[in-house]
Amino acid sequence: MDDEEEPGLPPGVSLIDVVLDEMSGRTVVEIAEDASVRVLGPVGGGMYLFPSRLGIADFLASGEAHSLAGRLDDFDAADAVPSYGADFVYLRDDSDESDDVAAMLWMECLLVVDGCGVVDPPTVQDAMTQVAAVTTVRADFEQPGYLERDYWMEMEAQPVQITLPSGTGVTIVATDEFGERSPAFLGDRGEVVLFRNPADLLAYLRLDGTDEMRKEPYWPVNPPDCEPRMVVDVRQADPRDLRSDAFVFLRALATVLTTREDELSVHKLGNLTNERRTRKAVDRVADVLREVNGRVTWR
Repeated sequence: MDDEEEPGLPPGVSLIDVVLDEMSGRTVVEIAEDASVRVLGPVGGGMYLFPSRLGIADFLASGEAHSLAGRLDDFDAADAVPSYGADFVYLRDDSDESDDVAAMLWMECLLVVDGCGVVDPPTVQDAMTQVAAVTTVRADFEQPGYLERDYWMEMEAQPVQITLPSGTGVTIVATDEFGERSPAFLGDRGEVVLFRNPADLLAYLRLDGTDEMRKEPYWPVNPPDCEPRMVVDVRQADPRDLRSDAFVFLRALATVLTTREDELSVHKLGNLTNERRTRKAVDRVADVLREVNGRVTWR
């Protein structure tokens, strides 16, 4: 594989998810200022893969010698989110990706290839085979509950706590789908369902239902919990801050529950040049919030 034209990635220490033919997991990768790469593994070379972030954290705390000794003192593996994904299987098998996308996928795989000391592999398959030959899965640091804690980390749809004038509830939200055709909130078409507590939401997800989101690839199958991963107080939506979570969520809710989302557009609210316009915009946002609040379904 030719990598001479690939742009560099920023230096630093990150988690990376790795998928090989017969094994998968996550590990730590270090990109140095000179663009050289190291991966977490034995002192003599190779790579360790761990099923969970907490497994990595326990390994680092154990004092066992490894290839990144002295370089991870400030790295919190238990709470880090993977910055890269080296999915060799997908890159090998999916021939429909554009050249640009394939180049980006290969660039992330190269972190593992270079970190494992593999030199100029001619194909993705050859790269994967050579990487696998020097990789060890370290499941010996796993404990009950570790994998469950990582469940929501990379899910597009997440449990979100939303506060409205009528109360606080939790639901499943796919923020990447805001403004798209796919459902962004839990519920049937034109509906947003909020649950008073995470346990009730979890029980609901495990039942059969008609929610539009259940048909989507990002539907959370058998989640271990529904504790909120994000908290949004929609009551704080302010037309003077169109990028705030509160305002973004209010507009997304209005898109599902009302026909007034255009009233919250940048075109309508992006030119608050005097006090009168600002006051009218604040009143409009408050009016939309009242309508949204009255249309939410509580469980």
